[in-house]
This record gives sequence, C-alpha cells and structure tokens, in this order.
Amino acid sequence: MKISYVFKAVRFNRVQRRKNTLLKVTKGDLRMFSRIDTVILNVKNLDDARQWYQETLELEEVFDGGNHVVFKVGQGETPITIIEGKTGASAVKPILFSEAIEETQLKLKGLGVEVGSLEQDGTVTFFSFSDPDGNKFEVCHF
Repeated sequence: MKISYVFKAVRFNRVQRRKNTLLKVTKGDLRMFSRIDTVILNVKNLDDARQWYQETLELEEVFDGGNHVVFKVGQGETPITIIEGKTGASAVKPILFSEAIEETQLKLKGLGVEVGSLEQDGTVTFFSFSDPDGNKFEVCHF
C-alpha cells in the first residue's frame, strides 16, 4: 500500500510566484528536494544592482517583488534573485554557463568588470568575477 503525501509547493514562472500549489507525491517518489528554486544574492542598493544585472550581465528581469527582483538566466530554469541586505563575500556562488566563454570574459572586461583569467580543469574552462557588492560568480564552458 502506497501512502500519499500532499505538500504545498512554491513554483516559479516567468511572471510571478504562485504559493500554495498542491503537489501530490507518493511515498515511493518522496524526495526532500525537487530542484533549486533560486539563488539569492544580497545587494546594497536594489535599483543600482538591478541596472547592473540587466546592462552588464544582460539578464532578463522576470519579477519585481518590491524588495527583491528576480532575473531569468538564459535558457536555465534557476533564476537569480537580488534583495537589499548585508553584502560581502560568500562561499556560495552561482556558476553561469557560457557557449562563448572567451567572448563573455572580454565583454565583461570591456564593461569594467574585474574578471579572473581563463582556467582549465579537465574539459571545463572557467573564470570568476564579482558584482559591485562583492557577490562572486563563476562562468564555465565544457
């Protein structure tokens, strides 16, 4: 006999977050996590950061929550959310995938972003950079 559980899930879509969407899961299918919902980064000034993320990283704003902004990252499913709060270096960093990593690195440099050198780890090429609030990012290609 399978036991059914009902959870309240938060599902991201392009325009808004919907709360209290019912998700039915049977005991055999029960997983603690089904996906990464978002990556939250603290910024000093929401309006300045919004402009930087749109213009410098060319991210598409998909939701304005008043005190936070959500950006779609290319064709990926996991968005980046920025919110005003205490900033500084963190051990957590988003890793962005680029089809044209050398061009991406040069473009960021041209926009005044301090970027690291291209590094190789096996078949993965990558570099790192930080946003104006000190949040670290890595860009990879494989």
